[in-house]
Amino acid sequence: MRLSLLLLLSTASCVSTSAVPRVPAEQAAWFKFPRLFPEADAQSLSSSMATAISLAMADFLPSGHGKGERSDAMAACFAQRAAYDVIAFPGPEHQVFVSISLSPGACQEEGPVLDVGATYAVDVRQGLILAIQH
Repeated sequence: MRLSLLLLLSTASCVSTSAVPRVPAEQAAWFKFPRLFPEADAQSLSSSMATAISLAMADFLPSGHGKGERSDAMAACFAQRAAYDVIAFPGPEHQVFVSISLSPGACQEEGPVLDVGATYAVDVRQGLILAIQH
């Protein structure tokens, strides 16, 4: 009995749980991936770019961002990652610059929204945000 409990507890930490929303398994079973990715519309990111963008977006819109804050439509819009565009380019010595800005036409209620976004300097080798410019 004790051995079973010990084995259960030791393997519980190996189970992967994702905080990313997913459709139920029944719906996922019906999803069909394309056989080939269309080359004309494909965008390839290096591992450095993907890492830098991931770190910057996690800081810019942390998990749970917007929850418990104002519940109006604008706050809900600003909390959506899909409302933002990203530009990234390599810098010196394992650095990548990531600019996050509100996508044109997103989150507009009465006139354009100003001053939403940030630029990040990321050291991808160390996985650190070096600086943020608002």
